[in-house]
Amino acid sequence: MKFIYLSFLLIFSCQQKMTKAIEESADVFAPRTVLIDTRSALDFQSFHIQGSSNLLVEDFLILKNPLASVKNQKRSFDSNLINVIERLASRGIHPNKRIYLMGDKKDSIENKKWQWLLNNLDIKEVILSSVDQIRKIKNGKFSELAAEKPWALSLSPVLQKEFILNRAQICFAQDYSKFKKWNDQFCK
Repeated sequence: MKFIYLSFLLIFSCQQKMTKAIEESADVFAPRTVLIDTRSALDFQSFHIQGSSNLLVEDFLILKNPLASVKNQKRSFDSNLINVIERLASRGIHPNKRIYLMGDKKDSIENKKWQWLLNNLDIKEVILSSVDQIRKIKNGKFSELAAEKPWALSLSPVLQKEFILNRAQICFAQDYSKFKKWNDQFCK
């Protein structure tokens, strides 16, 4: 009897409990991820990844002198940062999210402009990519964006003015299409 008891004890005491394999998700498109297409509205309407949102620099610029003739109208960055943040939050953008910026090319000027702006608005997890790179990752289907609550900036009003409003004219509102290059030194 002792032998049976000992055998029984050895068999069941030596068995290990089943363990669950903890698998870290390699899905970069988790619920906290936002896909932003920075291409033109025409390119976005022609083809875009389902679940992405189109952001255009022009939508965040205002006319300096609305009474000037159409030919002489110049646009500048909207200096009302609360308004800018509310508009971004309505598109699902928030500092607690991972933002993928998609352009025709990973290092497009539009991607760099948006990355500069979002970084200066306290959004630190901004990844540059091309539409083709994202399409290859998940066959082009992503969940729709949900609006977020606006956030408060961590910068003081003086620093906001210096780093965002003054530099925004060069780093965000500037038209780089006329053979101008992105200024990596100034727009950090």
